[in-house]
Amino acid sequence: MRDAAVGHQCEECVREGAKTVRQPQTVFGGLQKPATPVVTYTLIAMNVVMFFLDRASPALQSELVLRSPDVANGDLYRLLTSAFMHYGIAHLLFNMYALYIMGPALEVWLGRLRFGVLYALSALGGSVLVYLLSSVDAWTAGASGAVFGLFGASFVVGRRLNLDVRWLIGLIALNLAITFVIPLLGGRRIS
Repeated sequence: MRDAAVGHQCEECVREGAKTVRQPQTVFGGLQKPATPVVTYTLIAMNVVMFFLDRASPALQSELVLRSPDVANGDLYRLLTSAFMHYGIAHLLFNMYALYIMGPALEVWLGRLRFGVLYALSALGGSVLVYLLSSVDAWTAGASGAVFGLFGASFVVGRRLNLDVRWLIGLIALNLAITFVIPLLGGRRIS
C-alpha cells in the first residue's frame, strides 16, 4: 500500500491511475521532459539520403530542384523537394548542422507534430520566396528556407521564454551573409 492524499492505495491502482494522467507540456505544446528529437533526426537522414541519391543519379537533380519555368508549368512538388536537394557536401553539412543545432530544442518546445509542420511550412515559404524573387533561369536547392524558419521560431520561442537570444541574432546574421555573399555557382542558386 502507498500513502496518498485520500488515504492508502495499492500499487496496481497507482499504476492504473498514472496511465490516465496527461504528460506536462510546455507553453507551446511540447513535452517538458526531454525526448529524442525523432523528427529532427529523420529530416537530417532524409536530406543525407537525397544527397547520395542525387550523386548516384544525376537526372534526379533536374527533376527535383526549384526551377521557375517548371513550377509555372505545374510542377508544384518542386517547391518542397528542392528543400531536400543540395549542391555539394559543404552545402549539405552546413544546413544539416544548423538543423542539428536548432531542431532538438524546438522539437521539445513545440512537440513533434508542430515542429514537423513548422519545418514543412518554412521550407515551402522559403521556396515560394525564391520562386518569386529569383531569375527565371536559376536552379535553386537547399534547406536554408526551412532553417531560417527554425531560426525565426527559435527567436520567438526564446523571447517568449525570456531566454538570451543574442547568440541567435549573430547566427542568423552569419547565415544571411553566407546565403547572399557566396557567388552564384554556374547559374545555380544555393539556399
